[in-house]
Amino acid sequence: MVTTNEDGETSSKSRKLCIFVAVHLAVLQQMCGVNVVVLYGGGIINKAVPNVTTSKWLQLVLIATQFAACLGTSLILKKIGRKSLLQLGTLISFVVLTIIGLAFVVMDNNTAQQVLVIVSLYIFMISFGFTLGPVVWLYIPEIVPARIVPYTTLSNWAGASITIILFPILGTAIGSSGYLFFIFSLWCLLSLGVNHKYVIETMGKTERQIKRDFDRLVN
Repeated sequence: MVTTNEDGETSSKSRKLCIFVAVHLAVLQQMCGVNVVVLYGGGIINKAVPNVTTSKWLQLVLIATQFAACLGTSLILKKIGRKSLLQLGTLISFVVLTIIGLAFVVMDNNTAQQVLVIVSLYIFMISFGFTLGPVVWLYIPEIVPARIVPYTTLSNWAGASITIILFPILGTAIGSSGYLFFIFSLWCLLSLGVNHKYVIETMGKTERQIKRDFDRLVN
């Protein structure tokens, strides 16, 4: 009888951990700064490249870059796996957002800054297109029941709303949007630790195997 109670308690902890991981990843997908790059990428490019015609073309290519990256996700998933791609996307986001923040805060508005910012934006969109973008929504249904997925979606939209609404407000208040990239960068840095400890690899595993792996984490 004691064994049954302990198993029930472990199962409950495991389910809670699965929900935590799912919500964490849903929020991370937004707090990695993707909406800022997509919605305000034009302004970021305009600030880095004053030439209107060049700026417009760069914005179009930026959007197309993410779409092209998404097309190759299925091929990469078969070889790398979910956790590795999630960690790779989080790491690249951390590095790129830090570089963009430093470029706007430290560097003068010169050619070097323009090139650095634009290249960083493209790297970010390519990375997001084959990592955090599609993999999050592939991973979440593998670790939580279908009834929980709407709540993770709600968390995702909440994160999106926060970043979209607060970015221009805080940028105006602080005086430089460059500092805001450090907020997203810090979130990614902390998420690397959370992912390493609590995100498990699910590729090629059955539901029972996934549950057993999460059970081990809470024991």
